[in-house]
Parts: sequence; C-alpha cells; structure tokens
Amino acid sequence: MLCPNCQAELRDGSAFCGICGAALSQPSDVTAELSAPDADPPASPAPPVAPTAPLPPSAVSPPAYAAPAAVQPGAPAAYDPAAAYAQAPQPPAKRKTGLIIAIVAVILLVLCGCTIGGLFAFTPLFRSEVSTPEPDIGVIEPEPGAEPGTAEPIGYASADEAVYAALDGEGLSDWVYQVYDDTGDTVVFWAGPPASEWALEITVSRASDGTWEVVELLGLDFGSDVGGDLSPTDQAIDVVGQHLYAVKEDRGLDAQSFTVDPFRSDPASAQEAAGALSSFEVSEAREQSDGSFWVRTVQNWAGGQEQWEYWVVPTEMGYAIADMRPW
Repeated sequence: MLCPNCQAELRDGSAFCGICGAALSQPSDVTAELSAPDADPPASPAPPVAPTAPLPPSAVSPPAYAAPAAVQPGAPAAYDPAAAYAQAPQPPAKRKTGLIIAIVAVILLVLCGCTIGGLFAFTPLFRSEVSTPEPDIGVIEPEPGAEPGTAEPIGYASADEAVYAALDGEGLSDWVYQVYDDTGDTVVFWAGPPASEWALEITVSRASDGTWEVVELLGLDFGSDVGGDLSPTDQAIDVVGQHLYAVKEDRGLDAQSFTVDPFRSDPASAQEAAGALSSFEVSEAREQSDGSFWVRTVQNWAGGQEQWEYWVVPTEMGYAIADMRPW
C-alpha cells in the first residue's frame, strides 16, 4: 500500500507511515462482513475516497529512525537498517597468530639457508689458503761429476755408519777399517782390503744435530799390511784405540774382544759409556822388557778428564789389553 500523505510504499495493514508519520485508515466493517461466508453482497459500491493532497516538500520531515517510539501498541515498527545491522550477530575477528608464526618460520629458514650456503662457499677457499703443502720427499744422490773422495750425504747415526756409507759409495763395501784417531767430534779411520795394505784414510765429523758425516777421504801409501806388518808400538796403540772406541759407541762385547785375563774378568773390559765418553786421545806407548807396552790415554768423560794407561801384551792372536791403571 501507499502512504496517502507522502506516497511512500508501506506494508499492508500499517497504521502509521514509517516515513512521514501520518495515520492510516483501517478497513471498514463492510469488508469484514464480506469476508464472512453468510454475508450478502453490498447493494452498491462505496463511494471513492478523495485522495489527500500531498504536502509540500518543505513540510515533509526528514526520516527519523527514532519514530518507532511513537508507534501505538499493536502496530508493527518501522524497519531501521542501521539498528538491524547493529543487532545482527557479527562474525568473530580472525586471529593472525598462525600467519605471524608462518612468516617468522620462513624468515628463519631463509637465514639458515644463507648461513649454511656461505659456510660451504667459504670452506674450499679457506682450505686452499691454509692447506699444508705436500712434503717434497726425495732421495739424496751424489752430485753429478763428483770426484772420488768427496763427502757422502750427512745424517748417519754413528761414525761407523758414515764410514761404511763412504766405502759403499766408492764400491769398497768389502773393505775393513779401524779407528786411527778419535778426538770426540772427529774420528779418523784407516781402511783397506782384507789381508792387504791400508789404502784409505776416512775422516768423519759430528754435525750440529748429532749425526755424523764424512768430511775427507785420503789415499794412504804406508806399505803396511792390514792387521799385519804394523810395528809392535803401532799395534799396541791400535788395540787401545779400538777398545776405547767400542766403549764410546756402547759396544761392550766388541770392547771386551780386545782384552785378555786378568782384565777380561773385570766388568770394565765390557764397559759402555752411555754417552758419557765424549772423546779420547792415545798419547804415548812405552815398551817394556818383556815386549809388552804401557799405553797412555787422555779421556774426556761427562764428569771430567781422566788419564788411564793400559797394559798391552802380545798373544798368539796379536796384542791385547791385560790390565789398566790411572797415571
């Protein structure tokens, strides 16, 4: 239905206009009677009701959403969109905790990936900068064109090893040798073919690191046989020198092999210096009336210098040490 005052469209049966507030006429009793089943049809239609002239625009009051307060009891209230929206249940606000956690997790994963990638990228470079170079392992060889008699490679543990290396380098590994002089850091050896003459003098020296090196090779032309035609004095001196050198080199049994009783029964005959004997010198050999010799020596031990003389006697196997005493 339409409001007769403002022509607003209203619901059927409205008592008041929800727009302008005008009262609306109710249906007559005739209508009610016509609706009954026993009512007779009216004799004539009711005269039409002249429409009320519309109010000027200035007279129309603006929409008031508080108008339902003036509605009479029993009349339906006018529709208020704002109130209907306010009264309607609102959906709960969405929580963003899950989204925040997801974003933080993605950021952490990215940072971890960058860190690990950087480490892998940096490690090869670091290794290439600090890597230890491979040791250059080579074999020591004599210099090309070296003349016979030049020193062999250094680094031998003992003077004997240095002498043997020198002879082997000259192709003379079957030669024999003996100590001729020992001054501590320098030892002189004589070498020659077995049952022949001494032919070579080999001088070895102790290096700063304690190893031994050959420093000189000289040819000998003494005309004396190896272990043969040496003079008795030289033989006595040689026996004492060989004995003391074996003591210095901690070769106790070799040292004892140059002795006979009664000295052979003394533990001193198989003495080992254990590094305490640094050097020795055979200074003099005095021949006795029975053909024996007293051979004097000067020995430098860790505790100081000592002077000993050895009684060297002739035997069927050559000269040997029979006793010793200080002098």
